[in-house]
Amino acid sequence: MTSRLVLTYLDHSLEKSTVQFRGVSMSAANFDAQVALATALQLTLADLTNATLHKQTRVASEAVIATGAPAAGVQRENKWLVTYRDNVTGKKYRLEIPGADTTLLEEGTDRLAHTTAEYIAFKAAFEDYVVSEAGNAVVLEELIHVGRNI
Repeated sequence: MTSRLVLTYLDHSLEKSTVQFRGVSMSAANFDAQVALATALQLTLADLTNATLHKQTRVASEAVIATGAPAAGVQRENKWLVTYRDNVTGKKYRLEIPGADTTLLEEGTDRLAHTTAEYIAFKAAFEDYVVSEAGNAVVLEELIHVGRNI
């Protein structure tokens, strides 16, 4: 398991370029020290580039979970389109989850049935963890089965 520091820079035409650095996995025991080391690394880059630092992402722990293929027929283009909204501003958001299990579809629709244990568990976990860009709580609206070819 590793951690990552991901820095995105802008050039004069506002094109983005990203650089990533791998570090040791972060834990409660080494978190503050690793944050300090990542910050020091980031600060040294200011002397090496004229590009504008646009965005920083710090990943505390990253691990490869599996490398084997899933069951035959599972395709990344078969997705759940997740729609949700900011509970304060009402701003709507979307994301996609690949490899949708279409056996969970509500009969006669392209929606994930809200009565399934899978939906209820996902909704609770999603709303507990995810926040909007403004940092507000979010409300999961629905999951729709979609197909994407790109």
